Amino acid sequence: MVGDAGGVIHHIKTEEDVPAATKKLFDQIRNQYTLGYTPPNPFAGKDRRVKVEVNVPGYSVRHRSGYLAMPLK
Repeated sequence: MVGDAGGVIHHIKTEEDVPAATKKLFDQIRNQYTLGYTPPNPFAGKDRRVKVEVNVPGYSVRHRSGYLAMPLK
């Protein structure tokens, strides 16, 4: 999951790179939060934009820029 999904890529060139990449991935998962909200009209068929900001030095945000709220069929 990369790009608009907010994911990252870990480059692994050799078998020796696997432990370090795995540790980095686990450290990232251990130190992340999930935010959510429920819009007033969740299935309006509209493109919804999402913007997340932090004002703490050293912290960063990875997130999707938005989603399409489609009605359930």
